Amino acid sequence: MSEKLHIITHCSRPKNIPALAAMYLNSMACHPFAVRWHILLEGPEHDILGLNKINEALDMIQDGWVWIIDDDTLHDRDVFNRLGHVVQENPNAAVVVFSQEHVLGHTLHAAP
Repeated sequence: MSEKLHIITHCSRPKNIPALAAMYLNSMACHPFAVRWHILLEGPEHDILGLNKINEALDMIQDGWVWIIDDDTLHDRDVFNRLGHVVQENPNAAVVVFSQEHVLGHTLHAAP
């Protein structure tokens, strides 16, 4: 059985979901994960960053890896494949952190 990869997305821009679905569900390079995508729609409650919803989703997830993404972020098609290699090479890892190239041209560097 494949290891699960739970993707949590706080969604305040539902119009972006089709593009995200095309990327994360259809365009990724071969990877070892069974993907579960948790889309948390913004409602009337005041939770502008979706932190309450993200915490609620985390409480429901019992196994596998968790990746929290914004509803306006696309990633390289090899990211799941690369994550699979990192997890396999580091079986005792509890967290994996990636750097992020921002659309404005700067990089957010992963650091301890």
